[in-house]
Amino acid sequence: MENFTYEGFDFMVEIKNDADHEAPWDDGDNNGIVFNRRGKKHPSERIIHNDGTNLTLYDWQGTIAKAEVEGWGLYPEAEQKLAQSLGHMPTKRQIVEAAVARDYEMMRSWCNNEWHYVGVVVRLPDEWGGREESVWGIPDNDTDVINEVRNELADSLITHISQFEREMRKASQTV
Repeated sequence: MENFTYEGFDFMVEIKNDADHEAPWDDGDNNGIVFNRRGKKHPSERIIHNDGTNLTLYDWQGTIAKAEVEGWGLYPEAEQKLAQSLGHMPTKRQIVEAAVARDYEMMRSWCNNEWHYVGVVVRLPDEWGGREESVWGIPDNDTDVINEVRNELADSLITHISQFEREMRKASQTV
């Protein structure tokens, strides 16, 4: 557990392993087409993981088509970096290909235990009621997202501090 201050209030945060979280490709939209198979891969597929018996495969061509339909893109900083590497502004196709490459790498690195899902648990000190809130399913390799979630949870808990203060004042007035 680590202490931090937000908006003048002290909190405790704990990052816990989210061992129950499903594979990233099973977690909603905007993920590539991933599946398991015994045997050989097809030319349009890339191997994400090989456990010696089964292959976990990424359907590159299928995901490009899916990404085009769904309008996958890049964050402005990533698009700017791509433009610098190309020497010109990227086309829509180049942006989609870069987004798919990023997704593939995310899936591959998860399979190789290079990152995990975590829960962000923020707790008020006992003197403020000891209440806690949490969000789970956060990639542990993105400290910006972890800090953003931590601060959002602290924001939510600040409203409980005000409520707790009102209840304490009310209780002290009745004594």
